[in-house]
Amino acid sequence: MFDLVVVSRDHLCACGHEVGAHDEMSSLDFGTVQEELDNVLISVSNRLERAWPSRAGNSDSQAVVLGLYRVAWVSFKTLRYFCAEIPVDARRWPEFVTSAGPMGRSIADALANIIYLFQDNLDRRALEFGRRGWLEDHRRANQLAQRYAANPAWAPYLANLRAELSRIQGELGIRGEEVKALRRWPRLSDMISQNPNHRDRIADQNRREFLEYIEDFLYKEFSQDTHLSGPGLYRRAELLLTESRSWDERQRELCRRRRTDAVMGTLALMLALAAELELSLELEMAPRIVAVWLKLCRASSFMTELMVRRHFAQFRTAGYIQDRSTA
Repeated sequence: MFDLVVVSRDHLCACGHEVGAHDEMSSLDFGTVQEELDNVLISVSNRLERAWPSRAGNSDSQAVVLGLYRVAWVSFKTLRYFCAEIPVDARRWPEFVTSAGPMGRSIADALANIIYLFQDNLDRRALEFGRRGWLEDHRRANQLAQRYAANPAWAPYLANLRAELSRIQGELGIRGEEVKALRRWPRLSDMISQNPNHRDRIADQNRREFLEYIEDFLYKEFSQDTHLSGPGLYRRAELLLTESRSWDERQRELCRRRRTDAVMGTLALMLALAAELELSLELEMAPRIVAVWLKLCRASSFMTELMVRRHFAQFRTAGYIQDRSTA
């Protein structure tokens, strides 16, 4: 997916200059940054829950944003756990790394949804999120009723489903005549649609281009791995056709590469998610987010490029990043 150790003048170093100008990228001892990273991600989570800015939106908006962040955060922690080599645990199979794609997709989806929600009016978008989510359950309930209403064993379940849908419909204020006009919540491909008239296309070009990069570099592979399309199956099954105890050096190296890609790719997405929330909500976390990100940028060209594509200029304008020449 990407190389961790790259020296190239096409990438910026931690201070904003081209890497080839004076900084070489180096390997990363994750232990040197793990505690600082975890503390930053935990602090963002706590501030979303306990210090939500009242100007940002109502409690429903807070619940949607906090929910997306914590799903991403727990997915990242889960992925890190089953991809870990230390401490040694015989129950943690090296093959577990082949399950990283679906976890990575959850994190990428959370980031895409946050970028979509904050594109204009958060409260309006959060209400839209709830209503369009209800529509998906509504359609599913109708399909189940058409197929299984004649089966008495399904009657209690269908009755409970209809009652819950009716309750949520009332809470969301969805009138009967509005149902046909509702659409499902957009997928990432809808958000970045090349059709300028697509109703769910993000209007802001910078947001679209950032998500396009994530789709090109990570999301397509994550989706293939999740759906087990041809490329996804080939990628995930490659290490599973032989038991790990019989792997040769090539297969062990492939496993190490997959593990590194999974952890560093999702780590970059989590920092991008934290940065996106900081710049949208002013959680007073910017110096800590930047400090961790710049350390990781010295080890990963992908980490650097992801930051430069959206958040670098905003953090530098705010004074959290200084050029070495002026520092």
